[in-house]
Amino acid sequence: MKILALIILSLFLSSCATKVKNITSPSADARFVLPNYEVEVLSNGLEVLFLKSDKLPLLNLSLLIPAGSVNDPAQKSGVAYFAGELLKMGTHKRSAKQIASSLEQKGSDLSVSVSRDYTMVEASSLSTYQDELFSDFTEVLTSPRYSWSEFSRFKKKLDAQKLKSLDDASSLAGTLANKVVFKGHPYENSVSGSAKTVRRISQKDVVNYYKKFYQPKGAMLAVVGQFNKAQVMAKLETLVERWPSTRDFEEVEFEKVSKTDSKIHLVHKPGAKQTQIRFTHLGISRNNKDFIPIRVMNAILGRGFSSRLLTEVRVKKGLTYSIGSFFSSPKQTGAFTISTFTQHGRVKETLDTVYETVNKFIADGVTEDELTLTKQYLKGTFPSVLETPTSVAYNIMLLKYLGVPLDYLKTYTSKVDQVTVADVQRVAKKYITPKNLQVILVSDKSEVYEQIKNMGEFQHYKHTDLK
Repeated sequence: MKILALIILSLFLSSCATKVKNITSPSADARFVLPNYEVEVLSNGLEVLFLKSDKLPLLNLSLLIPAGSVNDPAQKSGVAYFAGELLKMGTHKRSAKQIASSLEQKGSDLSVSVSRDYTMVEASSLSTYQDELFSDFTEVLTSPRYSWSEFSRFKKKLDAQKLKSLDDASSLAGTLANKVVFKGHPYENSVSGSAKTVRRISQKDVVNYYKKFYQPKGAMLAVVGQFNKAQVMAKLETLVERWPSTRDFEEVEFEKVSKTDSKIHLVHKPGAKQTQIRFTHLGISRNNKDFIPIRVMNAILGRGFSSRLLTEVRVKKGLTYSIGSFFSSPKQTGAFTISTFTQHGRVKETLDTVYETVNKFIADGVTEDELTLTKQYLKGTFPSVLETPTSVAYNIMLLKYLGVPLDYLKTYTSKVDQVTVADVQRVAKKYITPKNLQVILVSDKSEVYEQIKNMGEFQHYKHTDLK
């Protein structure tokens, strides 16, 4: 699917090219060299990245649209998700079934994924079928029908999924964590909406979203694989005519949210077999200058089998099977989260142990041995992120969109090496503040409340409050 999106978009881009750059990518270290690529900006504003690879007879297209669920209309979270999911469900020429059949006959793939900040349209096929791939991709991208029948069918299906998710304690914990941390900001909403907001969405909402945000200006297309650039440019000249820019790209500004004092949020889910636990507060955006030291710090705290949290909570005390921490790093400020679960009777012990581990980690810092092992792990896994030309192109597009300097890819390993024990403690103290951690518990209240009722201020919910 990613391949298809990249191919079709590249065709559009080449038709309006106004600016071309040849870029030789420097090596991340002595053992790893990024491939060369070209960038062109077309007359309709679309930016295209060309990355050739003749190892396999494949063509991949990836289109990044700089709009996602943050652009949903007020009280109607889920519109961006509808627009993306229904994009390939029929055009003004063909039905969803006909499009699927056309792709299947050639072994091609096309997909759309919607996130908070952006939407990815991706497509792929054998390079032999690149003409057909561009044609299908262009049709899907530029003339979606958004028919009433497909809209109604999808809305009914999504509504049923939302109601079913009320039985998933882990999902409930994640939903409430976002609502608590990002209160008043679009990040508080699920990308696919809630049962309440999905029911408010109209067919017109979806059409209007597409018209407003599916624009070439601000978008980026990557064309990757085996192709003749001159031929692709020729295709783009005819295809780009069908995707004119009708508005300038505008960055959406939102009111900033702030950390709040710690509170325990208890969701009563009758009959829950165990307790889902989240500790969370505001974190960082992807362009944070401390991103790499934070990445190193978090790996020591809560990532992998030798992390502090896993050692203390699972290995030493047997309180859980799994525990980990992470910093989400979207375009705007994300969240720091510790995620785990435990038996009802050991909830207080688990909460106490996590707090003790985090406080000790911040106060005492880490050892040189921990730091050395973590650096080796992070450097050793980094090349896998860039092991295919498609993944290289994807990362380049994403970094540019998120405002991260492109030398991140070439300097990553050296910057990991530069992180010191003092750096780890500095970022731990700056970006993890236990007094602001919001504790989310999804459990049967009758099983846990007595043991934790004196641990702090509470806010109570029914699990149906989160629908």
